[in-house]
Amino acid sequence: MGANNKVLGMFKDDSAGQQTKEYAATQAKRYDILTDNGREIKKCKGIKKAVVENSLTIDDYKNCIFNHQSQMRQINIIRSRDHYV
Repeated sequence: MGANNKVLGMFKDDSAGQQTKEYAATQAKRYDILTDNGREIKKCKGIKKAVVENSLTIDDYKNCIFNHQSQMRQINIIRSRDHYV
């Protein structure tokens, strides 16, 4: 476990000691990190993990930042509303 993990005011090392090659962030908890060994670390709070892992890339984040293009993905969810037993 890293020395800065769960210490107030310190950053956590998300790339596990690897150097960061590219970093793109649209918001505080919505970012993508590309490391030197080719590993891509994606975080997107509030979006299903399968959508983040399978369809979002660092180029999508760059298009949002530099070209002001919105990104839309379709998510299938099984949900019941007002369900009484």
